Amino acid sequence: MREKKFRGIHNGGWKYGFLSYDYKANEYTIVNSQGVWPVIPGTVGQEIDNYDKDGKMIHKGDICQFSDWKPKEIIWNDGRYWLGDTLVICCSMECANMKIIGNKTDDPKLLEEDNDGI
Repeated sequence: MREKKFRGIHNGGWKYGFLSYDYKANEYTIVNSQGVWPVIPGTVGQEIDNYDKDGKMIHKGDICQFSDWKPKEIIWNDGRYWLGDTLVICCSMECANMKIIGNKTDDPKLLEEDNDGI
């Protein structure tokens, strides 16, 4: 089993690596081979160990398009990753039919779009 990686925003840019919490400083950090980066807690997203149809690793907080449904955020609930409030569990088969179109931090308006999809 491989270790899970995370991402988070540091000084306006995404950092990828392992997540750590500094209790003295009361801050989350991303640790990678380039250094230790304090990140904004609300931007932290864990890899879900599945890829979208373009081969991109999906993270919690990504916004994905599935079929002709309206865009949904990848969430963690009840011990699983889900495609928003749908009944679609993010397994490898379902994720292979999704496309990452953004994330909740950089592209929150994608979740506000009104269309007739599910």
